[in-house]
Amino acid sequence: MAADNRYILVMDEMGTPGMAYGTSNTYVFGGYVVAEDELDQAVGAWRQIKQELCGDADAELKWKHFFVDEDDPHIRTPLRDKEAKVRRRQAVRALDGLFGQASIRPAMLIVEKDRATETLIAQSRKGKDKIDDDLIWLVPAAQFSLFLHVHRARGRLWCDSLGSEKQEQRRQAAWSEQLRMVRDGEVPDTASANLQKLLLIDDHVKFFDSRNNEAVQIADFVCGVIWAAGEGDESYLRRFIHKYGQSAGRQGLGIVHIA
Repeated sequence: MAADNRYILVMDEMGTPGMAYGTSNTYVFGGYVVAEDELDQAVGAWRQIKQELCGDADAELKWKHFFVDEDDPHIRTPLRDKEAKVRRRQAVRALDGLFGQASIRPAMLIVEKDRATETLIAQSRKGKDKIDDDLIWLVPAAQFSLFLHVHRARGRLWCDSLGSEKQEQRRQAAWSEQLRMVRDGEVPDTASANLQKLLLIDDHVKFFDSRNNEAVQIADFVCGVIWAAGEGDESYLRRFIHKYGQSAGRQGLGIVHIA
């Protein structure tokens, strides 16, 4: 295995795992995979998009800026064009431009809460049903591990900062425990061969504030646009979905829908 053949899975999440009335029906987790030595190229492409759309390569451009109403006083958008339909077309072009590069590959999970099976539902600390976010975030990691196996490479996980240090510690502990179980053989024999591929990913998960990390800004944008599509605005994305879905020839990567 080539020591310098390394990739990063950069992840964010969109929507809420809670299933109470009034919450979003779609929960998205994941982002994109990029070779470590091509990360600067990916960020450069994102900066070019920001320069074109905002007139400022240093702007903090987030997915929501493409989907707010033009007269929304609560979310100030750096996008120069304020017309809603134009901004939605810009979101599609930006997404297509990012994934059109060989250096960026999608790795993402979409859960539709109204179709979720019991295996995906857990209880919150208050006893309320929620999507088991301690479980489903492992799906993009599993996609990533298969990709690493195919490419005889190693990888690491980058995530957008969570709400608190305690949440980040919890997610790190869950990941470390998953890897320990694989190492110690505490997994079903039928799944052991595939789960062994998780060991190609480093134990340490790194968390970054998207304001200070443009690689994570890209994950925010990717997750947000896919989430908006899942929430009922998918018509503008449909003509590109063949490039991102499970049949997109991404060697284990792509956008996976589960219920």
